[in-house]
Amino acid sequence: MSSSQRAENSHAFVKRYFSKKNLLMDFILRFNKAPAHQSHEDLGADHVDINKKPVLKLPLEMEKQMAEIYTCKIFYRFQDELWHSLVTTPQIVSENDTHKMYTIQNCPNGGVPRFREITYDKVLDYASCSCKKFKSEGIPCRHILAILLLFGNIPLPNQYIMKKWTRVAKSQIIYDKEDLEITGKGGSMLTWRSKLQKLFLELVDNIMSNEEAAVIVNDALQSLVDKFKSVAGSTKSGGIFEKGSNVNDTILKDPSQVRAKGCERRLKGGKEKATNAAKYRGRRCNGRGKIDQAHNKRNCPVLNNR
Repeated sequence: MSSSQRAENSHAFVKRYFSKKNLLMDFILRFNKAPAHQSHEDLGADHVDINKKPVLKLPLEMEKQMAEIYTCKIFYRFQDELWHSLVTTPQIVSENDTHKMYTIQNCPNGGVPRFREITYDKVLDYASCSCKKFKSEGIPCRHILAILLLFGNIPLPNQYIMKKWTRVAKSQIIYDKEDLEITGKGGSMLTWRSKLQKLFLELVDNIMSNEEAAVIVNDALQSLVDKFKSVAGSTKSGGIFEKGSNVNDTILKDPSQVRAKGCERRLKGGKEKATNAAKYRGRRCNGRGKIDQAHNKRNCPVLNNR
């Protein structure tokens, strides 16, 4: 994955949960809920992949193969490309000892025709298309699939299958950008998470029809949860937060508003103006000690006439 694609993925994730109109407290709440919501969606997708089989439309070996390999969401995108490849007719342009050049004309929605160039490398047994869909999304485009179907009803070659879109992607070893394995205590954290998650989902599906088995499993899981809480509680006391503390107990308030220099005065309504006028009782003449006067001590007519 390139740096630009990584940035686009981060922006797409942020746009789902945050907005520039969010206040500080609202932003913090959304920030705390975003990982939980993402994890919930992943659990739902894993449940669909384990318990549901995609609906096949074509009698092709390639479709049956990818229905077992791809996740359901990715398979339906691949199925759409495979469906459109059947009405795509490649035309050979040139050929030599190592390469073949094809062109395909598309008219999306009856609009301006578009031409795609497909280069097939005979030595590497690899086809690349000018639309760049496979490089950007990791799914073979309809143009590449049309070239592969020229060789007959064959399975999809391994070089066109991205591991990140497969069902077993979460159970494999994860590497960072320096090709180093991401591991935790006792092995890969992501691998353990995927294995335990899959095992738990299979267990739940098997005991749903047996009430006695469901009670036994529930009691066993509750006992494990209690043991884990006792162990986790004793290890947290040496961390940043003491045992029994809760991060959510901290009350965060919006910062106080500061009047910017050079800004205009606030507009006042008629009722507010009348109230302020009633509070103002006029000038005070300190010479005679009277208020509500039109003068002060300096220009008092009584004092000046003495």
